[in-house]
Amino acid sequence: GSLTINAAQTATNGTIKLSGGTLTDAAGITLTSPAALTGAGTVAANTTLSGTGTVTASAGTLDLLGVVNSGLVLAIATGSASTLKIDGIATAAAAITLNNAFQTLEIGAAGSLTIGAAQVATGGTIKLDGGTLTDTSGLTFTSPVGRTGAGLVSANIATTSNTTNAGILTS
Repeated sequence: GSLTINAAQTATNGTIKLSGGTLTDAAGITLTSPAALTGAGTVAANTTLSGTGTVTASAGTLDLLGVVNSGLVLAIATGSASTLKIDGIATAAAAITLNNAFQTLEIGAAGSLTIGAAQVATGGTIKLDGGTLTDTSGLTFTSPVGRTGAGLVSANIATTSNTTNAGILTS
């Protein structure tokens, strides 16, 4: 199903849970910690997410089509296969924890993710569908992190075997 909210939604406590479907709020959704948006489904392109709360992909794919402002904590659950897909423009002030085989961070064809802290991935997968991943503090991948797809990576990349400069990630 789908839910359309016709006024700015502010959550200061509790959880907005998606179990498939689409969430739309053209006036935007503000999550103030400890409030959270969690689950699998789609947050529509005209919906801006902001605040200091948490956005967690859990038990499927959470596809963020709109703008995600810096300040929110972006997370990916570890209990079952979970994908956080960025199809809009997102900024994460903090690194996104990637330490489990069930976690996937995906950047869509038109997506753009900027991470404002050094991103370290010790598990899971980073998948690019043609979009852009930027981290001025650098990306560190350790085995068994999977890197798949193609897209632009704007960061210094360190791996367990070598260090490479920013460039195009190809499969």
